[in-house]
Amino acid sequence: SNPAAWAWPMALAVACAPVIYPWYLLYLTPFLFTTATLPLIAWSLSVIPVYIVWDIARAGGRWAVPTGVMAAEYAIPCLVVAGTVLHLCRQRARAGEPLEPPQPCRTRRTV
Repeated sequence: SNPAAWAWPMALAVACAPVIYPWYLLYLTPFLFTTATLPLIAWSLSVIPVYIVWDIARAGGRWAVPTGVMAAEYAIPCLVVAGTVLHLCRQRARAGEPLEPPQPCRTRRTV
């Protein structure tokens, strides 16, 4: 029932593509309405400048996304992730909650 539980695995699968065009992220839009998907919202917006490849190709250039555009496409969501984590850490520190590292998952062994 959690939209982030669907959005993040789909985003991870899309992120494995060598180049990501804006229409690849359309599949994520139904799940982008929670704060847990804020980095994916940023990614959906930061990917829009990739359309410059159409102008480059129309002018006779190669169909290739410029490195600067790809760097911005990934840097913006990474900055949003860092900002979100920093905000959550500050929020917990103000509330007096200890900042403990996440515990590893323990699996049950059946014999």
